Amino acid sequence: MTNAPFRPNRRDVLGRAATLAAAAVLAPPLVRPLEAKPRFGANPFILGVASGDPLPDGVVLWTRLGADLDDVETWGLSEPSYKLWWAIYDAEQPGRAVAQGDTVAAREKGYAVHVEAGGLLPGRRYAYRFWCGGEESPLGLTKTAPAVGADAKLRFGFCSCSEYENEFFHAYRAMAEANLDFAVHLGDYIYEGAYEHFRIKFGRPTARRLRYDRYTDAMEPIRIAS
Repeated sequence: MTNAPFRPNRRDVLGRAATLAAAAVLAPPLVRPLEAKPRFGANPFILGVASGDPLPDGVVLWTRLGADLDDVETWGLSEPSYKLWWAIYDAEQPGRAVAQGDTVAAREKGYAVHVEAGGLLPGRRYAYRFWCGGEESPLGLTKTAPAVGADAKLRFGFCSCSEYENEFFHAYRAMAEANLDFAVHLGDYIYEGAYEHFRIKFGRPTARRLRYDRYTDAMEPIRIAS
């Protein structure tokens, strides 16, 4: 009789993440220079973290700073740019960071950052986190792609638009509980529609509605010319 290979479930992964969270407190990502720390009225990582584009030796880490999502000009932030630190931890062998660095979140890029982290092992789960000033992001979990030529069985999840304003997020919870290896997002980013029902629901224009209005204004000359 042979034992089936161990496949960690979501509870196992979250348990490791909790261990990593404690390890992150004991092992800071790097020695930060003595410089003025930005001050925030609240944690600016309100949009959380994400990762994607996995390679056998690396992944792309993402986050975006924001304080007021209705302010489509400055997102409620006072400075034109902020320095962020990031670190990656091995989810299977918690300890000090296996990769770390810093990056800049700039207003002209919507305070979003994309970190191309490398030097990782293939087919392995990692945890990661960002810091800015005295604030820290939620702890994220990611996984690198299998080694090239590896005979690996993978579970994929596919999703499309969640209709942000109408809060169709239950599919994401189901995907998180399914212990998938990778998720593929198929949704569009630009939609043709008046979006008046968003104004009715919230009683005010949403940031997405304001961006849509700007898009239609910019595209109107092209529509007329065509």
